[in-house]
Amino acid sequence: MKPHELLREIVIKNGSKLCSNRNRCKAIISDTFKNSYGREKNLLYVAINEGVVDELITNSNDIKINAPRFVDKLVQEQGIQKIHAQWAVYAWGYAICAISDSVLIQIEEKLSENCAKSQLKKQLTNSTISSGTKSVVNTQVVTSSQFPTNSISQPVSSSQIFTDVTLIHTLKGHSGKITSVAITPDGKYIVSGSSDHQIKMWDLVSGLNIKSFNVKDWVDAIAISPNGKYVFAGCFDKTIKILDLTFGDIVATLKGHTGWITSIYAIVISPDGRYAISGSGDNTIKIWDIITKQCIKTLDSGGGYTGDVRSLGISPDGRLIVSGHYNHFIKLWNLVTNECINTLEIHSRAVYAVKFSPDGRIVISGSGDKTLKIWDIIANQVRTMIGHKDSVLSVAISPDGNTLISGSADKTLKIWNISTEKCIKTLEGHSDKVLSVAISPDGRTIVSGSKDKTIKVWSL
Repeated sequence: MKPHELLREIVIKNGSKLCSNRNRCKAIISDTFKNSYGREKNLLYVAINEGVVDELITNSNDIKINAPRFVDKLVQEQGIQKIHAQWAVYAWGYAICAISDSVLIQIEEKLSENCAKSQLKKQLTNSTISSGTKSVVNTQVVTSSQFPTNSISQPVSSSQIFTDVTLIHTLKGHSGKITSVAITPDGKYIVSGSSDHQIKMWDLVSGLNIKSFNVKDWVDAIAISPNGKYVFAGCFDKTIKILDLTFGDIVATLKGHTGWITSIYAIVISPDGRYAISGSGDNTIKIWDIITKQCIKTLDSGGGYTGDVRSLGISPDGRLIVSGHYNHFIKLWNLVTNECINTLEIHSRAVYAVKFSPDGRIVISGSGDKTLKIWDIIANQVRTMIGHKDSVLSVAISPDGNTLISGSADKTLKIWNISTEKCIKTLEGHSDKVLSVAISPDGRTIVSGSKDKTIKVWSL
């Protein structure tokens, strides 16, 4: 019987004991393999007791992503055959899964040369497994208090934004496309949503993944509350899940839409944090009271089966919302009267992104027609920016309102000067569609999420 098969029997026979205590789980599994014959079984015993994979990964998606790295280290540093290393790493990873799905994802750290090297070498030798010359790689759970923090500096002006942009991080961890990215109001963390059912929290400075939450459905849109404590996730099951970022609990699930919550920027939060606004494939916009968790108003966008609400934006004063639709219309709504006060047909294809400028005067839209539109809602004038070679799927505006970031299906990001309508810089690096972009509160960092399953962090 192979180790992972034996492990499965252990979990089944000792289910309640394994789930009650992490150390007991480790002891039961370790004792079972202690006297087992076979190199791979002895290796698993050693790996467990030496902590090689002691804090591996706590859910199946993350095991698939991170376990190969541990396998490679066992192979390279200990001279262990790959198949044996795979059995050891995956088996212990699944054992951890049997205990809890809510343990924080840890990050590997190489310990000092004296990390039980001599004892490990002795055990490996006794098990007829050849030993390498390097120390064992241990892992540890990382908490937010261990990460460097970055205070928010003053927003950078457009005159300070140079054409020299640096890619500082490529974040990997999601096993599905990155549908939405956002930055917390304090500028310290990135929050990402994905088709892999995961919401992940990353340290903006270090790029480390510090938390991961399974919401058990495809995440299509996220928005962060103004106080930075909650993330609102629009899911494929037609619900909005409110997640506590501190404890990882889903504190509420909002139900009412009859179509899926769609695309990028389909959820926005009012500036006072009192209301959430969601757009859906059922052609409606719903306004939710965050305190009571009830839908207090439904706005019908019309348009028949092509009226899907593909994007939403909210004005800085919280009095207006703008919606972009699959039927290429843009609608402006008064949240005081709950009326549509203007409708524009300025795009020739679906409107995938809309955003208000910080002064609330301008709306930027991105479309499947490859263009960006600048709509002055006071003068009711429209200008066009052309440059992308495929659909514009996401937009973000700098804090001073002078610079625009756009993400496209052509795999690029573009930085634009809004007043001159000129492209300042094109950022390349993603290998698939750029589905979401965000800019930090100080205007110095851009974050992009892609269908290629990565998040990139760019420094201005």
